[in-house]
Amino acid sequence: NRALDGGGINSYGICSVTGCTFMGNFAGRSGGGISRASSVTDCTLLENFAGESGGGIFHTPLITNCKIISNQAYTGGGIINTYNNSSINNCTIVANRAYQGGGIADSLYYTQLINCILWGNTAAYYSQIYCPPLDTEPEATYSCIQGGYPGEGNINVNPLFVDAPYNVQLLSGSPCIDSGTFDNAPDSDIMGRERPVGAGIDMGAYEGAVLPQDIVTLTVESSPPGVGIIFPYSEQGPYQLSRGEKVNITAQGIRMQFSHWSGDISSDSKVISLVMDSDKTVTANFIENIYYVDVESQTG
Repeated sequence: NRALDGGGINSYGICSVTGCTFMGNFAGRSGGGISRASSVTDCTLLENFAGESGGGIFHTPLITNCKIISNQAYTGGGIINTYNNSSINNCTIVANRAYQGGGIADSLYYTQLINCILWGNTAAYYSQIYCPPLDTEPEATYSCIQGGYPGEGNINVNPLFVDAPYNVQLLSGSPCIDSGTFDNAPDSDIMGRERPVGAGIDMGAYEGAVLPQDIVTLTVESSPPGVGIIFPYSEQGPYQLSRGEKVNITAQGIRMQFSHWSGDISSDSKVISLVMDSDKTVTANFIENIYYVDVESQTG
């Protein structure tokens, strides 16, 4: 999807978005995935783009239990808040990119982060959190922030993801497990599992650790190789995912046109959803472009 503002949704603050995935959307100005929702809960924002601000989310006052991964913008690769006080709770914000504020950017108003993970975001200035001079600095508590950030309960330790950025669930032994606070913590995680699982609330969108026996492998192939784009999982895998996790994959032809998926799923839709209950291999099949030409014969 493409728009000036809100490549996926632009609601001007009148809708709550729950349990949705926004992937590969484009906004010329702000909110590559979402712009101006009243709240966003249990959502995945993946590989969205905004030309100016908020690659994943623009100006949403309440964001809870969300994965915000590999989005891009000039300011605020993952999230930007410019108009209102906002609260970001138990979100995992990873591998977003920007010129300033790779993970989060805040301007003019107050942003509070609780139980969040910001890791692997990149920017020329302020990779994880950016706030313009003289504006109110975002407040972060009980969060794992790469490079460190002042605030009660914050840590600067590798969160130990299963296979970031493709799987940002936590491995056993993660310092983010049981290290959060009950303040503002939702009753369940992004997959609907009750919080807490252990002695305390976990940081990030997921609750609980993934055990070795619950890691499954996704292999993505194309036939012929290298003639299309497959995202977010390319032919460079395999990828480690968590048993029971749902993933979305999109195929787009370049030199050839998409035909169908084969392997552990059969579909002629470009976008497929897989429940990773076991190791799976899927193949995107492409065929030669077919062109039809009308020819009129002239005699005389």
